[in-house]
Amino acid sequence: MSSSIASDQDLTNLRAQIDRSVRWPVLLFFTSAGFWFLATIILGLMSTWTLLSPDAFGDCPAFKYGRLQSAHTLAMVYGLGFNLAFGVILWMMHRLCRMPMKHSLVPNIAGHLWNIALTIGIFCVFGGIGSGVEWLEFPKQVGPALLVAYIVIALWAFVPFTQRDQPQTFVSLWFLVAALFAFPALFLTANVFIHMAPSAAVVSTAVNYWYIGGVQFLFFLPIAAAAAFYLIPKVSGRPIFSYSLALASFWALILLGGWTGLHRLLGAPLPAWMPAVSGAAGIVILIPALMILVNVHATLGARFRMVNYSATLRFAYASIVALFLAAVLNALGGIPTLSKYAGLTQAVLSTHVAVLLGVFTMAGFGAIYFIVPRLCGCEWPSGRSIRFHFWFTVYSILILVVTLAVGGFWQGNAEFMLYGSWKKIVDAAEPFYIGQLIGWTMLLMANFSFVLNLWVMVFGQGRRAGSPTLLHEVHELDQPMFDDRAKESSSQA
Repeated sequence: MSSSIASDQDLTNLRAQIDRSVRWPVLLFFTSAGFWFLATIILGLMSTWTLLSPDAFGDCPAFKYGRLQSAHTLAMVYGLGFNLAFGVILWMMHRLCRMPMKHSLVPNIAGHLWNIALTIGIFCVFGGIGSGVEWLEFPKQVGPALLVAYIVIALWAFVPFTQRDQPQTFVSLWFLVAALFAFPALFLTANVFIHMAPSAAVVSTAVNYWYIGGVQFLFFLPIAAAAAFYLIPKVSGRPIFSYSLALASFWALILLGGWTGLHRLLGAPLPAWMPAVSGAAGIVILIPALMILVNVHATLGARFRMVNYSATLRFAYASIVALFLAAVLNALGGIPTLSKYAGLTQAVLSTHVAVLLGVFTMAGFGAIYFIVPRLCGCEWPSGRSIRFHFWFTVYSILILVVTLAVGGFWQGNAEFMLYGSWKKIVDAAEPFYIGQLIGWTMLLMANFSFVLNLWVMVFGQGRRAGSPTLLHEVHELDQPMFDDRAKESSSQA
């Protein structure tokens, strides 16, 4: 009994030591992600507004739709997405491998390099010096700086994996390690074929769309799945329902994820099998998405009602539901009869928003609500503000995805069927643009509140009580569930 108590105390001390070692790099990435999220939303608002009123910001070229939309995309992908990914990966890799971080100043410096290079790239886009390549709009000279920063951060995340002393590899580690290696391979390949050794324009376009699909399905989605597979068992106190199912979903996602993206090129002067296989992969990828959803839902089991109380569980579970819905949306885009209408419209952006905001960012929020109290030594100030953040974020993302998908399909159909002049088609799409403005405004309200709460936590001004901040007061019928959870000890780090 005494040895067990001593072992538990040693593990608690080790976790505290790990949290202290990763504190500043992780907080840097989380606060940077918060800043970039606000920038993403503001740029999204501005770009959508120019669709309603092209001269809304005068004759300044920097504030026309093309440059605003490019800056918005870069801020969303490399600002919000990667900063959030870096924070989650660093903390989870060190926690799961039970190793404190050494020389934490190095990933801090790399994080600043990443954000400075990205900022320079976005200002270049505003100045008209961008490349014009989707998701790689910054000048090609910015790419090496981003790659160097990424490699340094990835090395600091991967080192504990190579030095861990546990024979077991947790499910989350599979997804994290795969994501760590996937991005540099995608980024290098895309830059070589597009910038360093450019070939025919159609080949560069195919590589570009392959890169976009790969980053979504081989980087962002695996990290979201890793966060869910760690956080949900950890908070609920229940082991993962099926390791075999998790392993099957992992390999299916890895094998199929690289084939997505090319279905947008249906009808392009490419071998017909390329968009056809991509569309088929987009449909088949529904299987691993469903596997992950079933596994996560079964893991919660009888404790599913804890989702009503835990911010971490609510965001993590919502991200997995969104993962399946995003896979459905992507599959619809791969159906030829639909793709020919929506392939070159805003409907494509609906998948990007669903994956980056609906899946990945929601999982990231769940991780932040779990991790930050352990780094800052205080609890979140208010359950009410978390509820506001959750519901406004969910509704705003739904509004954005629906208006982008339906509006894009409607506009593509109108173009295809030649319903009147181009101006008439654009003017008729105004209700969808207004809906997008509403969505971005709601998202700004929700996440301005979140960023304020995050800074309150960073400065150590959160609630001092020892128990976690719950979304609601626990109902007496659910109290036994929490009592049972409190008696259990998790063997996972």
